[in-house]
Amino acid sequence: MLQNLGYLWAVTAVVWIGTLIYILSLLRRQARLERELANLERSLEEFNQS
Repeated sequence: MLQNLGYLWAVTAVVWIGTLIYILSLLRRQARLERELANLERSLEEFNQS
């Protein structure tokens, strides 16, 4: 039973690392989308002023 404990810790670590990588990926995507939205808003304001 105790010999399987190492596998349990390894799998838990892999799951946590995968989850953190996924969250970081989502944060990067969100930041990129926010920049694109700000650019679109600026373009729309410039278009309306013309």
